Amino acid sequence: MRHPGPIHNALLGFWNELISWPEEAHLFCPKVDDLDVANYEDLENVDDTCISTAEKKDRVEKAKNRQVKSYRLSLLLGLPPEDAGSWLKEWQDKVNSLLTRCDACVRNWHRSRGPFIKALELYALSSSCCPGNTY
Repeated sequence: MRHPGPIHNALLGFWNELISWPEEAHLFCPKVDDLDVANYEDLENVDDTCISTAEKKDRVEKAKNRQVKSYRLSLLLGLPPEDAGSWLKEWQDKVNSLLTRCDACVRNWHRSRGPFIKALELYALSSSCCPGNTY
């Protein structure tokens, strides 16, 4: 990055988290891998997978964290290619792969878009870096 600053530092933190997650874990749903068929919509029901309610809840919480951080990494899309570096391609490859093979990831990606955009708008409106914002 040419101009490391707060955005770079935040993206670095999100990136370091992303690379620390299990490679097989889905970014936008609780699935731990592509073979995970547990029903995460019904946390109380121990289905054929024999995953306990507590384990399902833990996976859902971890998925929420992965989803938030992965969505924040979408800010890479707004950086010049020389600043985004290899992070952008690696993030895009992982996201595109999941969004073409997991219906739960697709659903959660779209459900989260509105709140994420709203949070960006609120940040931009309240940020001292953008005085006089009228959008």
